[in-house]
Amino acid sequence: MRYLAFTLSFFIIFTLNAQTLTLTGKLHLARLGHRSIAIDANKVLIFGGQNYDIGTPTTYSSAELYNVSTGSWSLSFPMKQSRSSFTAERLSSGFSLIIGGLDSDSLGKKSCELLNHSTLEWTYTSNLNIGRTMHSSVKLPSGKILVAGGTVDKRCEIYDPATGTWNFTGSLNEERQIGSSMLLLPDGRAFISGGTKYAGLDFRTAEIY
Repeated sequence: MRYLAFTLSFFIIFTLNAQTLTLTGKLHLARLGHRSIAIDANKVLIFGGQNYDIGTPTTYSSAELYNVSTGSWSLSFPMKQSRSSFTAERLSSGFSLIIGGLDSDSLGKKSCELLNHSTLEWTYTSNLNIGRTMHSSVKLPSGKILVAGGTVDKRCEIYDPATGTWNFTGSLNEERQIGSSMLLLPDGRAFISGGTKYAGLDFRTAEIY
């Protein structure tokens, strides 16, 4: 089994059985705060992110497709909007949902997009009710997507792929503005932990949805 890691413009493959890291083809653009999705067994798509090495931070809408067999990159269709520090969740319908993030203005975005895995094209879907960046998200057993944090507002939201809409759900107990982590527990509940406020208050607490 092999894992993929992205650092600047370098692309690294980690081979689990051999416990080795191997450099492979370089990205066209150095980037951080981007996301990656395995399209199939031979293709990985990365998209978005920022580059701080060229003076003023530049936020990307561009996407690049990695071919595992050849170790090479090719440019793919760009997202509708440039964004960094967003989340991406695979839906059950051959699409992935791209959620929020920030642009060069450092403000949390409400906009969301859908990636079609068959065509690699992007379309808009409904906006979040609250702009979010550096938030966390998880796919629930129902197929719906839960998003939390990334804003001073404690309210969480749920995306329903059947209707393409966001609705408010329960609220966090802590104001997890930046860097919380969320995962799905074996019993189907969502577990969110850590994070910080802009004022510099780091949380040791965890919550269950």
